[in-house]
Amino acid sequence: EASAFPDNWNIGLSFYHNVFVREHNYFVSQFRKQAQQTPNADSGLRDPKKPKQVISYAQVSDDELYQAARLVVSVLE
Repeated sequence: EASAFPDNWNIGLSFYHNVFVREHNYFVSQFRKQAQQTPNADSGLRDPKKPKQVISYAQVSDDELYQAARLVVSVLE
């Protein structure tokens, strides 16, 4: 596999990388599925500067969704 550190890459790292990517993509696909069904519903995401302000699914950009999925999956790992 191509990676930034080929000398240290092994099957274990490959496994965890693969699991992380699959879980991340699953989170994103489920979020988008929910966003299609209920675009104006509360997404559960909050801006740390305005924690009481509701963010709907339709307001979440692709980059924000990517970052949220990255954080959620990294916490679960």
